[in-house]
Amino acid sequence: MHEKDLSLLRLFDFYSGLLADSSREQFEMYYQNDLSLSEISELTNISRQGVRSNLKRAETQLREFEAAMHLAERADAAERLAERTKQLILAGETENAVSSLDRIKELF
Repeated sequence: MHEKDLSLLRLFDFYSGLLADSSREQFEMYYQNDLSLSEISELTNISRQGVRSNLKRAETQLREFEAAMHLAERADAAERLAERTKQLILAGETENAVSSLDRIKELF
């Protein structure tokens, strides 16, 4: 398989529950446990090509879920705004901090 796209791990954190059990398990084996396709094939009694197909399907689904729901994108934006809010509070800019908090609420 090609080089692993580790950004998929972030999407997996948000959307793993939407994947089929077998896809979720194989994704974890490949991306989190760093098993090879052959190792996963042996453990699951699925052909190496079947494992590869399942992983590609899971990767596509994770990207589609994010394209539709934007949860990871919104969480990243909220984290940036939370850090900005913290800086504003430490600088004594309460009014701007409240505005920043309101923007975080709007993300969700």
